[in-house]
Amino acid sequence: MNRLSTTLVLSSSLFLVAGCGSHTADDALMGGAAGAGAGALIGGPVGAGVGGAIGAGTGAVIGSGQDKQDREDGVAYENPLEND
Repeated sequence: MNRLSTTLVLSSSLFLVAGCGSHTADDALMGGAAGAGAGALIGGPVGAGVGGAIGAGTGAVIGSGQDKQDREDGVAYENPLEND
């Protein structure tokens, strides 16, 4: 039950803080939360820390590539949570 509640709290936190202003920040946040949730399910608190760190790093690398491609294409980042 403890693992389930930890996973639910971490997953729901994505909706509260997503939309940081760049692909790098958004992807790092989502990757970290997903990694922490998966790590908590697999390995408890230590697994949550390791999974969160790996997920955040991977998300940041992917987001950085997306930001670079946007700059090369001349496209501005659009926050998915902003309503026009």
